[in-house]
Amino acid sequence: MWKLYIKSVFLSERWLGNPENFKGNTGEVILTPVVGVKEDQAYTGERVSFDLKVQDYLQAGGWGANTYLVKAQDKEQKIVLQQR
Repeated sequence: MWKLYIKSVFLSERWLGNPENFKGNTGEVILTPVVGVKEDQAYTGERVSFDLKVQDYLQAGGWGANTYLVKAQDKEQKIVLQQR
């Protein structure tokens, strides 16, 4: 049987401008998993759990507070980077 796994992650980054609810620049980082398959005779179709660690450098948009929205499917996390 074929078992799915996370082969890699595609990162998409862009600047959103300055929405009303954030001060300073706002960037958006979207994580999209790239799925691979491997043949595994012991796999019986159950859900596959995984841990994922993604490292990336964020670039400050300017002086002061730079807010980033990190999104992966239905999950969203706000990160604030202070550039002094």
